[in-house]
Amino acid sequence: MIGDTIVLDDRSRTVIGVAPEGFAFPDARTDIWTPIGIVGDTNSRAARFLTVVARLADPATVAAAQAEMSAIAAQLAAAYPASNRDRDAFVQPLHETVVGNVRPALMVVWGAVGFVLLIVCANVANMLLARAQAREREIPVRMAIGAGRGRVVRQLLTESLLLAAIGGGVGIPLAIAGVDLIPRIGGTAIPRLNELQVDTGVFAFSFCLTLATGILFGLLPALGSSRADVNEGLKAGSGNFARSSHGMTSAILVAGEIALALMVLIGAGLLIRTFQGLTEVDPGFNMTNLMTMRVEPPFTSSVPEDPDYIPSWIEAERTKAALFYRQV
Repeated sequence: MIGDTIVLDDRSRTVIGVAPEGFAFPDARTDIWTPIGIVGDTNSRAARFLTVVARLADPATVAAAQAEMSAIAAQLAAAYPASNRDRDAFVQPLHETVVGNVRPALMVVWGAVGFVLLIVCANVANMLLARAQAREREIPVRMAIGAGRGRVVRQLLTESLLLAAIGGGVGIPLAIAGVDLIPRIGGTAIPRLNELQVDTGVFAFSFCLTLATGILFGLLPALGSSRADVNEGLKAGSGNFARSSHGMTSAILVAGEIALALMVLIGAGLLIRTFQGLTEVDPGFNMTNLMTMRVEPPFTSSVPEDPDYIPSWIEAERTKAALFYRQV
């Protein structure tokens, strides 16, 4: 379509570019971009209602752009002290502008999920150790008939990886279902929730995480079982040594589980206490039955042809008000 002419708002427009599929700016409701129509006194330097979004030229950096914009702001302040004195330009990555304010909260959630994952891994490793105690005669028998230590470790790791794969296989469908549920819960608190999807990157990350956790919680029990003494293991009543060896490892895992669980609980308690403290802050006015909203009519580039209509059109287009309503 580039170079073609379309009719938009009864005016002929030439298409100069097409955004890629899935591109949304400033939000998903935007379908088309047109040059903004500036009317009135274009020489006024007091109007500051626009936010500029630009793409850095290669190999420019944000720091270099900030330095250049600060230099331009200083020149403007010297040339127009009445309107530009004590004013600077601030350059920030668009990603930081959109999601920067929610990154700390998301990192806290990420850390909590990581701790829970480690707790689950330690718990599963503990269960595998308990299962190894029940197989304390099976492993020495396998080694006695020719299975090497590496073969035993591979067998036990295969079992743990199969267990991890089952967990990952259950998690993926739950994640797909959660993609539709999370936006309903999050609302507008988290930006770009409508773009959540389980794509190939998520599948690749899930596969790597499943592989890593399978090795993580399966390697320690596998190494412990492969170190069993064949002669002692084949003797009747020789399970005491294996139980003591596994018991020490199991105690370490349980202690680690308790420590991680305490960290998660303490962090959750601090977050709840902080939230309660924020809800109890006195804003300085009575919030009962009070609702606030912001009304921003869309700024259009379609300038009316009638000169007598322009003043009211400007007033309607530039209206940005915070309205307060008290329910009676």
